[in-house]
Amino acid sequence: AGRFRCWYAYDNDPKAAFRFRSARHEGVAWLEMDMDANPERLLGYYYTERKTSGDMDVRRTSRAIDASLS
Repeated sequence: AGRFRCWYAYDNDPKAAFRFRSARHEGVAWLEMDMDANPERLLGYYYTERKTSGDMDVRRTSRAIDASLS
């Protein structure tokens, strides 16, 4: 199996109601899946031009498809 990593760049342009607390910014992030350790989990990291950064931990909670999200 192995590890798979996805890098991406993003541009966050918040709605006017939220700009007082989150100005427009760009960032870069990656998410990695380790198929041998846990294929139901993504671990990652992000950083922004605002000099903020953080970790991400995404876990699958259900395999069911929620029609309300479509």
